[in-house]
Amino acid sequence: IVADAIVAETSEVVGRTLAELHIHTRTGMEVLAIERGGRWIYRPRSRRELAAGDRLLVVGPEESAPRLREWVGDERPEHDEHGWTEPELDED
Repeated sequence: IVADAIVAETSEVVGRTLAELHIHTRTGMEVLAIERGGRWIYRPRSRRELAAGDRLLVVGPEESAPRLREWVGDERPEHDEHGWTEPELDED
């Protein structure tokens, strides 16, 4: 799946590079892009440091997304990664 995660100020990942974090090894997710200050950094290099407020756009197994969000301190509800929640369906 494609998912996102927002880096919290208090996260241990702040100030560390993608190479240091080994995100794929630890979570199974690959970082496709980083949104910082309203601008997107596509295919970020391994020496890119993460900052508080960075929004990571990632791809990988569905079960890995919550693990990544927890690690970076993203406390949004699970279905709120894009600012909305899944609508409830009427089962008529």
